[in-house]
Amino acid sequence: MVTGRRQGLGWKLLSFFSSVLVPGLVLGWVAYYTQKLFNLQLKSDFTISAKIAFSEKQYLEWLEHVMPWTIRLGAASLALEVLLALVRSFTESRGIIKKNIAVIQSLFFGALAVAMFGISLVPHTGVHKPLQRNLDPQVLALHSWTRPFHLVSSYGLFRRMTGVGGRPEVVVEGSYEKDKGWKEYSFLYKPGNLATRPPVVAPHQPRLDWQMWFAALSNYQNNPWFVTLIYRLLNNQPEVLELMADNPFPDKAPNYVRATLYHYHYTANDPKKKGYSAVDWWTRKKQAEYVPPMSKDQTTLKDFLKHYRILEDAVKQKTESTLAWGIKQIREQIGQPEGFTFVMSLFGSGLLINLFNVIFF
Repeated sequence: MVTGRRQGLGWKLLSFFSSVLVPGLVLGWVAYYTQKLFNLQLKSDFTISAKIAFSEKQYLEWLEHVMPWTIRLGAASLALEVLLALVRSFTESRGIIKKNIAVIQSLFFGALAVAMFGISLVPHTGVHKPLQRNLDPQVLALHSWTRPFHLVSSYGLFRRMTGVGGRPEVVVEGSYEKDKGWKEYSFLYKPGNLATRPPVVAPHQPRLDWQMWFAALSNYQNNPWFVTLIYRLLNNQPEVLELMADNPFPDKAPNYVRATLYHYHYTANDPKKKGYSAVDWWTRKKQAEYVPPMSKDQTTLKDFLKHYRILEDAVKQKTESTLAWGIKQIREQIGQPEGFTFVMSLFGSGLLINLFNVIFF
């Protein structure tokens, strides 16, 4: 009886160590060095200032020192989890047969986890090439063999920083005449109008605005959907216009639509600094023509749409399903929901999050 209690106590201590104490120490270590290395300070107006407190040379030296330890820590953590799984197989399963099955399962999935850990070291060490070159050749070979299956990757939305020289944005305009009278289309979330406050969208993922961001990083030839957008705007298609903030041509579709690439920057918040504005949130500078003026009867536009079978699909559209019909009926009643929007307002005390749109969106 006493032995059983001691085993139970030891099990609880081991679980506490692996699930509470170690993660807590790691998070505390990360928080401490984040504050130290980036010189984070809370000001009297409740804003946070930050400044990098290390050089590039120090960063590379730190990588050389810490990267091997990240591998050791990961290996130790994985070994502990496999060991705990084996212990549970013996302590929580009843009967010899069930215990053996549980052990075999733990060993099988443990081996898979070890293999996944091994091939994940290749993208993990991508930040420090010397360490990556020193990985076991069998690990490199296994990673190369499994690469087509995308089992492991250097996950992250933006591994390389974009917008360092300005946030690239595509501005779409329409007009009834080719050489004058251009009016800008406004989007629900992305920067456009210089005086519009930037929203923080959560948890909604704006479909069109998100695609517009990627389009600005390339050209329309690599984003054929963008030409489709222009074609829909030239026809004032309601389903597309519902994804935008407003339609500057409510009565009649424009004869021409064009797109221009700009680089956006925030205006300064200090009246003494260059670029300050009491009204505008953004400044922008024209970079290039993104799409020249197009009309819906233009041959090049039609050929482009036919090449991607967009016009053909419109003609050969299949009968809509019951689900599609139901969604269409709901949209006709409520329109296109805009998701949850937190609108940022800058006051003297700092940043205020306006929750009105979250509650009544």
